[in-house]
Amino acid sequence: MSVRIKMFGIIGLVFLAATAITWLATVRLIQAEYVKIEVENVQKDTARSVDALGSRVDQLALKIPDWSSWDDTYQFIADHNVAYLESNVQNSALQNLTINFMLFFNAKQQLVNSVGVDIDSGDTIPIPPELTKALAPGSKLLAATPDDQQRGILRTSKDPIIVVTRPILRTDGTGPVRGTLVFAQYLSPAGVAKIGEITHLKVAYDPATLDGSMLAPVAAGTSDKTARTETKGSNIISGYQLINDIYGRPVLVAHVEEPRSIFLETQRTLLFYMLVVLGVTLAAVITAMLMTNKIVRQDRTIKLKNEFFSIASHELRTPLWTILGNISVIKERFGPKNEAKLTELASGIHEEAARLIKIVSNFLDAARLERGKMPLKLETIDIQVPINAVVEQMQTMAGEKQLFVRYEPASSLLHVRADSERVQQVIYNLVGNAMKYTDHGGITITAGIEGTRVVVSVIDTGRGIAPSGQQALFKSFQQTQAGEEAPSSGLGLYICKMLIERMGGKIWLKSTVEDKGTTMAFSLPIAAEQKLPGSEPPAPIQPAPGTPPPKADTAAVPAAAPAAPASATSAPAPKPEAKADPKPPAKPESKPAPPKTDVKPTADPKPAADSSAPPPAH
Repeated sequence: MSVRIKMFGIIGLVFLAATAITWLATVRLIQAEYVKIEVENVQKDTARSVDALGSRVDQLALKIPDWSSWDDTYQFIADHNVAYLESNVQNSALQNLTINFMLFFNAKQQLVNSVGVDIDSGDTIPIPPELTKALAPGSKLLAATPDDQQRGILRTSKDPIIVVTRPILRTDGTGPVRGTLVFAQYLSPAGVAKIGEITHLKVAYDPATLDGSMLAPVAAGTSDKTARTETKGSNIISGYQLINDIYGRPVLVAHVEEPRSIFLETQRTLLFYMLVVLGVTLAAVITAMLMTNKIVRQDRTIKLKNEFFSIASHELRTPLWTILGNISVIKERFGPKNEAKLTELASGIHEEAARLIKIVSNFLDAARLERGKMPLKLETIDIQVPINAVVEQMQTMAGEKQLFVRYEPASSLLHVRADSERVQQVIYNLVGNAMKYTDHGGITITAGIEGTRVVVSVIDTGRGIAPSGQQALFKSFQQTQAGEEAPSSGLGLYICKMLIERMGGKIWLKSTVEDKGTTMAFSLPIAAEQKLPGSEPPAPIQPAPGTPPPKADTAAVPAAAPAAPASATSAPAPKPEAKADPKPPAKPESKPAPPKTDVKPTADPKPAADSSAPPPAH
């Protein structure tokens, strides 16, 4: 099987896995969140329907005081005069009040008079037996004191009935109480429809019990405090809330039905989102395949590899950044409140996508350097500026591993002719590589003049490099140390070597001792302006809090005054591969992040004897 087929197979599997897990995470997190909003909306609307019925009861209660606290009514209970009835208690009067029943009881709780009217037709109707039973002598609905008043709902064989009662008093509200006045009104289908018009809801009030005792199925799992919701397929969602009668017993269930517009819109949005992701992924893969096949037909030499890496890096990073950004949103917004397994899967995609971005960026850098198409801005710089920038940037990572990172200058003037940004990239790779394989102690950077060159050394207290690994140093697609760390592209030191040589320098392994550490070094030509007036080097960056203190034999050389500033074109080096960051570093010409070095540099803070002197100056 050719390398090309293997590569496209791996890329295809990565995209398929990322797309599948992104879809699952999106459905589980985003759709679940919108369903929750949908349920909350239905619960609120069901509660509104209950409140609307309560307002209907309150409106009836506002009408009765004008009749119960009235001298004419007070006198009627005492003498039963017919003139009161003829003048006030007529069918038309009840229609004007929009009530169906009016009942008068004396102080002995005996019925004095009652009248029932159909509000629509004005015809006389009988008093419901359920109402008569509820107002029997001894009932709590009949007033005994001026403060006794009741309101609520009773169940009847026809429709539920709203009942309010008040004591009969004088107009000024004084007693003694001469009886009880009762107003009652059917909750008819027309009345329910009116509530629906006012609330803009599709509402019904179903019986809560069967035969007045056992709860109806619709009332199962409901309460008078919170609505229960139920979905009917993907189109309808219903809410149910219990309503108690005037005695506090279940009598009705408010039932609200609504279309699942939020759910349906969420599904359409998710489908569109996945189609976009799949379309971008497919377009990227097809474009990369077409371009690669074209290159294969033209030239099957080393040019094929370089062109493929360059094109694939550009084409693949777009969907990778899309996946990486979407996973970041999911983790930040929904991760803390959802299943640990789902969060773990999303984190895995995030890390693997970031690593793949780093690998294709390494391929692009290597290809440009091999073809001599990576522009370098050579100028006079103080090499201490990129060194101090790297030391400062690495403090957080060093603190996490309980390591120190420090700079010990050996000279006050260290000007070289080089590209500041690329020098910083090389130092960052060497320090990151050293930190990757250092478990205790730390990393020390030194810089000094040796002949006509400035030599920078990166000394660590790590594991050292085995003899077999030393032979693979500075070669492409070679890893010098196996371990538990995440695998890399094997291009880190290879890119560092090409960058240093492009700037007229050399890079080499200075020394290494197993379990003691490694010293890596590189040299650059001293700038012609070396003797220009300058200042002392900036004070070294101190190790992060909590890192081990430096050993006595590696104490930093006291710092002098700051050196001359670096070129304005200097840019911070990107993070090493061990700490993948989805956000690409800002560089001129959109250069990709420098790759993480793949060698395991380790060294004692005090460098071992120089076993490999730097090559002679050009």
